[in-house]
Order: sequence, then structure tokens, then C-alpha cells
Amino acid sequence: MELISKVYPDLNHKEKVTQQYLEERSILSARNDDVSALNASVINLFSGEFYEFLSADSVIEEDIEVENRGNRIASENFNSLGPPSLPHFNLQLKIGYPIMLLRNLQPQDGLCNGTRLMVANCATS
Repeated sequence: MELISKVYPDLNHKEKVTQQYLEERSILSARNDDVSALNASVINLFSGEFYEFLSADSVIEEDIEVENRGNRIASENFNSLGPPSLPHFNLQLKIGYPIMLLRNLQPQDGLCNGTRLMVANCATS
């Protein structure tokens, strides 16, 4: 919390947290579990409504006929794995929250791995 308060003072005051304020600050880490812990702490200080998005996981059982396939492994089991090379099964966001793009989506438009973005809108079904 000391690191967070040094890098992001007054993070819980919405009027002080501008785009420039967020562009001028970042915390870097080499380990995904450290990043997850920092993100969990910072998003709780950030003002605004939480939006949570869950992954859609299923198993394709190739040795069983298509019509008889079922999801025999519960999604809770998938979600508890948390392999280091994959993102978590749940994504928590707030409007105005900074995020980092982890894939090259449209390099010609500047949407490359490592691009810093800001959440502008969240839509739930």
C-alpha cells in the first residue's frame, strides 16, 4: 500500500485523477502474481462502479460423438487453475481505469502488446 500511495497519491479523489495523472504514473512488475495483487489493491481505491466479466470455458471431448459431448469438467475447476501464461477467469474494470493491451490486435492502428489504454465504457448483457 505504501508503494501505491507514493505512485498514485489521492487515487480515491475522482477530481484529481485525470488522464494526464494516469499517463504520468505506472508500476512495473516482472511477475504476474505481483501485478494481480497490485491491481486488486489499486482498483479498490479507484472511484466508480465495478464491472466484472467472466471467461467462457468449456472442454471439447474429441473421443466422444458430438451429440453426446457434455461439459464434464465444471467451470469452477477451470477457474481455479490460474496458469501463469493465461489471464484470470474474471476481469474487474471501472470506467476511466487504465489497462494494458496484452495482444497485438491491430498493429497498423497502434493496438500492440504493451499499449496503455483507458476503459471508456463497459457493457453487460
